[in-house]
Parts: sequence; C-alpha cells; structure tokens
Amino acid sequence: MQQPTLELHLQQGRFTVRAEAVALAQVLQAIARQGAMTLVLDAPLPEPVSVTLVNLPVEVGLRRLLRGYNFSLVFARRPADARPSPQVTPTQIRVLGKVQGVDLHTPASDVAAQAAGAHSQAEGQAETVEREAAIEFIEEGQGKPRSGD
Repeated sequence: MQQPTLELHLQQGRFTVRAEAVALAQVLQAIARQGAMTLVLDAPLPEPVSVTLVNLPVEVGLRRLLRGYNFSLVFARRPADARPSPQVTPTQIRVLGKVQGVDLHTPASDVAAQAAGAHSQAEGQAETVEREAAIEFIEEGQGKPRSGD
C-alpha cells in the first residue's frame, strides 16, 4: 500500500498540489488552510486521490479536484494588502457530495456522446411503440388508415 503524501504550495492566487493516496477531504483542508478559505463538507470525502496540479489558479485547480462532485465556491475581493493575493478569489469551498450516475473515468466528450445516443435510442423506441400501437389498432379492425398516412 502506498504511503500517503501531500505537498501544497499556494501563492498569489495560484497553487501546486501533489497528492498520493490522500483523502480528498485532507487535500481540501490543506488548500483551505493555506488560502484562508472556509471549507464546508456536507458529505464525507474519504476517497483517496492521487493528483498533480501545477501552478493553476485556485478556482481552476479546485474545479479539477472536485470534478464529479456537487460543490459551490463563494468569492470575494480581498483587500490590496491581503494574502495570498489582492484579487477576487474563493473564500469558501462547499462540497455537497458526489454526482450520482456519472462514471468519473469516462471523458466528458464520451459522456455527451453516450447521452446523445441514449436520447436517440429512446426516441427510436418511442416511435416503434407508436407504430406498433397504430398497427394493432388497425389490425383489430378498430380503425381504418386515413388516406395520406
């Protein structure tokens, strides 16, 4: 089993994180602590993560870390003399829980293609059911096809 390791550098609104087999909650706690942010976890995040993110804006890095989770970020403008930076940055990270029904290992383009395929298949099935119902109705002598149909 791999030994958990976490390295984090946050400076001027950007961060680098290298984590190996560390619970996601611990990674977020370290980011929140160094970035003077509040962290609210509405669900446990015990899953270990292994990730390397280098020199990313805090918001971008958080979005990558939290891909597959429902979350919100609260932003505020920090005073000019504030640390880590005098810009609009997240002041609160709130994680609501894991997104349901999404395979996190499937690229987003594949998920969109799967969704489009499922929608197309559902439409095709609906058309087939409608045709079969119309045929049954006609075959049972309960209706006559109208001209032009």
